[in-house]
Amino acid sequence: NRERAPAIAWGQKAIALASSLGDSATCAAAQMVVGSAILVAGYDDGRPYLDRALAFARKEGLDSLAGTVYLNIGSSYGEQYRFAEASAVLEEGLAFAAERDLDHAGHYMTAWLALTRVHQGQWDRATEVLTGLAGGARIATISRIMALVALGRLRARRGDPGVDAALDEALDL
Repeated sequence: NRERAPAIAWGQKAIALASSLGDSATCAAAQMVVGSAILVAGYDDGRPYLDRALAFARKEGLDSLAGTVYLNIGSSYGEQYRFAEASAVLEEGLAFAAERDLDHAGHYMTAWLALTRVHQGQWDRATEVLTGLAGGARIATISRIMALVALGRLRARRGDPGVDAALDEALDL
């Protein structure tokens, strides 16, 4: 809910408790929460938390956590209009997710990659990414919302029909 201060405070407590109990997986997940809350607010000092969480998750085979870290970094950079960084992380994360059948993370990262390309004027590349995603029946709601937002913005910038339909459906979801 974008309540960054409580996320950081509770995340720091979780890191301390998990560390004291030797629960490295919970510590990594809490570092992801803290890092995401900091990075999405535009502060680069959140990135080390995310990098530690990602390194641990990859080392320990916690693929779902790693996929979520990738999508949090990529979407955070996307929200800040840091498109080169967002694209690099999202493409790396998509390759990781595809190798491990992490559809939830992959779909969300795909939608964000499309949105970053829309913002950069890479409309054909955005269309390639969006093909099938916005209309997919087996896509998590959050991923579908982001895909519809990207599709609506793409249609608006191109002057294509269906802008209202895409954005209204995103709003309804």
